[in-house]
Amino acid sequence: MMIQYRSYKNLALPYSASHIPNNFSVAYKDGNSFEFSVIHKYGVITGNQEVIADCLKKPWPTSSSVPTGALALSLVIFQSKTFLFDQKPVLIVLTSRGPFISLSGDLEAFPGFALEELAANAEWSMHICVTVLADNLICIGNCQGLVHVLQLENYSREGLTLFQTVHTSPQSRALLLTADKALLAAADSAGKLWTWYLDVKTMVPILKSVPTGVSTLLNAMELTEVFVILGYANGLLRLMCRDTGSVYADINAHGAAITAMAYSWKAQVLMTVGEDSFIQMWAIDEKSDDCKVQHLQQQVAEDMLLCGVQFLNADGSRFGVVGYDRNEILVFKN
Repeated sequence: MMIQYRSYKNLALPYSASHIPNNFSVAYKDGNSFEFSVIHKYGVITGNQEVIADCLKKPWPTSSSVPTGALALSLVIFQSKTFLFDQKPVLIVLTSRGPFISLSGDLEAFPGFALEELAANAEWSMHICVTVLADNLICIGNCQGLVHVLQLENYSREGLTLFQTVHTSPQSRALLLTADKALLAAADSAGKLWTWYLDVKTMVPILKSVPTGVSTLLNAMELTEVFVILGYANGLLRLMCRDTGSVYADINAHGAAITAMAYSWKAQVLMTVGEDSFIQMWAIDEKSDDCKVQHLQQQVAEDMLLCGVQFLNADGSRFGVVGYDRNEILVFKN
């Protein structure tokens, strides 16, 4: 596979990115148009391919310009997710004050999920990871090992319809979530992997409490047609079979923590970025009888602690990266 990416342009952001793994979410439309979100210290930057950023979307009352006092100390943004529903952008933001949603407007709290006060045990109710299954099911995982699967079609200010709640281990947090059209995967803080297949009316368990076998912190997870791919804080990339949970390959991909990954289903290319400032590109040939993983290329973003990467179109010909304390998206194309 002869794919070579090169630097294309930089898109300026009005604010700088926070130091959070997976700090970049993209929903691409037709051609090279896309919507994005990047987490900032006090909110979420949103925009499109022209970087027409909306005002900084803030998970607190719009009458406040900057949080003060206890709110400034307690407000933590864990993750954001941008996706398209009925061809319109939707933004989900998970915070220490609960999950928020925006349908092309201001952020508003998920009804029934907001934390009015931070009690001593409030952290166990916090939702810290999010993904979208089959384009219309919002999946949010919390610190009690629960993953709530919510239907977006019937969204109203009274709440989202609960499709189902699935469980990882109650002794651990639901740490990371990822999904495709039919499979939801969860990794918990105990180093276990869980997957469920989406049936018409229920979530069918496939893998249950499968040890990933790596003791260091897991920062990123992606699905392909064959694999669940895991990226760790020690720079290790592990490929596990999504049907059996067996380990297919381990790759020492980065010299420091892997902070984010992105996979293009059409191009069959995986991007990994890390705190070593490197962007690594991998070809995953799943169409051959003996599936092969090949290193394609690497790029370096000088003096950038990278914390986010996403493809910017469906064919995988463009991708973007963001770095801590930098107010720009670096765009590459082949």
